[in-house]
Amino acid sequence: SEYETENAQSGSRIMDYIYRKTDVNWRDLVLAMIVFMLVLIAVVTFIITLLMMWIRHRHRRKRGFIPPDAKFRPLPIICTFLIQMIFIVKEFYSALYEVDPNEINLYKAIMGFLLLVIAFYGYRRRKDRFHLLIMPAVVLLTASDLAMTVSIPVGALLYMSAYILLCYNYIKEDTPGRSQILLFLLMSAVSIWFIMKVKGDFGYLRYLSILYMLSGSALVATSFTRSSRTSRGSLLLFVSGILLIVNTARGTTFLTHLIASGLYYIAAVTLAGTGSGFARPRIIPEYLLEPEQKTV
Repeated sequence: SEYETENAQSGSRIMDYIYRKTDVNWRDLVLAMIVFMLVLIAVVTFIITLLMMWIRHRHRRKRGFIPPDAKFRPLPIICTFLIQMIFIVKEFYSALYEVDPNEINLYKAIMGFLLLVIAFYGYRRRKDRFHLLIMPAVVLLTASDLAMTVSIPVGALLYMSAYILLCYNYIKEDTPGRSQILLFLLMSAVSIWFIMKVKGDFGYLRYLSILYMLSGSALVATSFTRSSRTSRGSLLLFVSGILLIVNTARGTTFLTHLIASGLYYIAAVTLAGTGSGFARPRIIPEYLLEPEQKTV
């Protein structure tokens, strides 16, 4: 009818007006939808994990694995959820707008602090040298992440310092065996070959990348005597560094940066949560013979 046609035309004019005034384009709309979906996934993951933690805690308390008065403390997973949210905001905010490096570093500093809280929580549960040294390693990783905003060489050196500290921590717990030494040699050889084959404008960064590959290979090889959580976090750290090197050589796009950066934070959270007992919620406890501290 004429009335419906007039309403449709009026609605179309209103939408065109909003579109022009807000200066929206398809890129912004697609990124906004991606942000919405990632936030939704993070919220759902947080709720499910928190529920699994509560069920696990309740089961262990009923079975007598932990004291009856032990409280449920969801702090690590809350910190992880906040890191997810801040990471999503940081990545898409910097993709949509021109952002000052100091703003990016503010986001990174907050996430680094939350990582340190997770690591400190793990140390309070275990109270040993191994989990104590996880904290300065997390500080070095955060410092390297901050430095990467302004200087790739400085960031890479800080990454390697963190890897060396972690290697020392792993070796002090268990001396590397023959299989670990062979794994280190094999990974080093393959890594160096890979770096030499990557095409791109490296310059002196190619040699720095080789040093990174050596330290990363040592990190992965020495981590295999530790828990699966520790070795998984170490491996993910190494892979995220490789992606960073490839991005530096070939040019960084939004998607490649998102993948590399996201993998880094997954690795950092996994490693920081080594002693917190939250990364893999289970109904059956991981350490049947290890009593938990009542004060935690």
